[in-house]
Amino acid sequence: MKKLLLITTILLFSCTTEPQDTHGCLDSQACNYNSSATIDNNSCLYGIDCNGVCGGGAIVDDCGVCDGYNLDMDECGNCQDQELHSVLLWGVCYNIDETTSILRPNQESISGLIPPEIGYLTNLEYLTLTGGSLIGEIPSEIGNLVNLRRLYPYNNNL
Repeated sequence: MKKLLLITTILLFSCTTEPQDTHGCLDSQACNYNSSATIDNNSCLYGIDCNGVCGGGAIVDDCGVCDGYNLDMDECGNCQDQELHSVLLWGVCYNIDETTSILRPNQESISGLIPPEIGYLTNLEYLTLTGGSLIGEIPSEIGNLVNLRRLYPYNNNL
């Protein structure tokens, strides 16, 4: 009788468990692959965005900032803390490498100071500023224009 009671007790307290099903992504090429999953639940995501998020949508903007939306880009397309490729003078963006002349006929009104950023246009050969309403002094940055052949600042208040 003791043996029967012992066997019954062992049978009651010993249990066998069957493996539980685990849902997840079974594709080892997916960035959210679950190696312990036993049932594919169609949750696989592919690709890691620039923030390191699996299946995320963040992208690198034109300034090289992840999900920055060009917040650091100025009106001429220059990115903050990067080499300039254009400068803004009198409401116009001029390409630093390609601009060789700025010709402002008398009909086009320019006013204010000559911006010191003009000194970035080192390939500038001809600068015509006649007939404007420029005031102040010619900025010392004009000295950076090593290729300048002609400067016409006439009819201004310089």
